[in-house]
Amino acid sequence: MSSLMARTSFIELTERLFLLGMSSYFIHVNYAPVFVQHSFVAFLYLTEALFDTVFTLCRKPGKISLSKEDWTVAVLGTYGSLLVVANPGVHPLAPLFLCGPLALTGLLLSLSAKLSLRRSFGIIAAVRPIKTSGPYRLVRHPMYFGYLLLNLAFLMQYPTLWNLGVLSFTWGMQFLRIRAEERLLSTQVPWQVWSSGVRWKLIPFVF
Repeated sequence: MSSLMARTSFIELTERLFLLGMSSYFIHVNYAPVFVQHSFVAFLYLTEALFDTVFTLCRKPGKISLSKEDWTVAVLGTYGSLLVVANPGVHPLAPLFLCGPLALTGLLLSLSAKLSLRRSFGIIAAVRPIKTSGPYRLVRHPMYFGYLLLNLAFLMQYPTLWNLGVLSFTWGMQFLRIRAEERLLSTQVPWQVWSSGVRWKLIPFVF
């Protein structure tokens, strides 16, 4: 039992250090767009990363999965998105008056899901208390829906092949992450009851 707890603590510490490192990398690469050129979309993107950092550091660990596959898709699906670059030299696919509100909506949706979870928030698939209020009445994974909107806004504002590749890979991992989380949560009767009434996993009327 003690070895399992030690292993879990080590994994938790490793994850937190990795998150801090990736957030620092994003700030380093995108320092000028965020702090000098005041890119609204890039600033919101950084804000989301900082929220993730705060909630990760303050969370109360649950019975997390120790599967290497679950850890891989969770880490890559969450932190991989921080490899994007806000290149001011590219021509946006959509004007700021569209990208800005889309990014803000994504940030607020993600934050509302985090506030609903509070200390139950976690990156890795785990057995945690089921939350059914707030945005969880609409979709099973509202936080990821918020991520999707924010990522889409960033890509439309900075449509480079690098960003497209990073976010395409990230969302491939996110879909696997959703599957891993639901595999664990489906063992709980409250989740079974709640999910039967919340049909959509990520995007209302789509998926």
